[in-house]
Amino acid sequence: MVKFHFARKFFRTNYKIFSGSVIFSQISFKVYDPLLNNVPTISVPEVLGSFAKRIGINLTDIPHRTTVEAMARELGIIADLQTAEKVLANQNCTLGLEATTQEGHHVNSIHVTTETSCLAMAVDELPGGTGEDYHTHTCESIENLAKLQCHFNPNSETTILAKS
Repeated sequence: MVKFHFARKFFRTNYKIFSGSVIFSQISFKVYDPLLNNVPTISVPEVLGSFAKRIGINLTDIPHRTTVEAMARELGIIADLQTAEKVLANQNCTLGLEATTQEGHHVNSIHVTTETSCLAMAVDELPGGTGEDYHTHTCESIENLAKLQCHFNPNSETTILAKS
């Protein structure tokens, strides 16, 4: 529940809700670009400062690494909310699983496909590759999306319960 409370507080201070969509602040975009290009979170503040100096801007308030890491987590929450909303908006969805072993770790991906799109629901390391592991992972992932959707959209609880 801590991550949901933090996310709601973060949304209130960094985003404006406008006609059902999120408008990101300018600094958010400047932080997200390096993250999306695999710049380590410890390096993002330095990259932002260096880039600003190169174009003649003196930044006095650059986000700290912990803020950058929180913003990276927000991207995950936004993706989870998009997936939950897509599932609720579509009567027919296909749930797909993809599993692999990477460097000795068993990783499972769950994705939701509709007629027009495919979204990742979860990508997690599992203790093994048994049917029980996949079942537990799938149920926990669906439950996580339902809880997240209810937390950010309290009016959707009856819709979620009706679909379960």
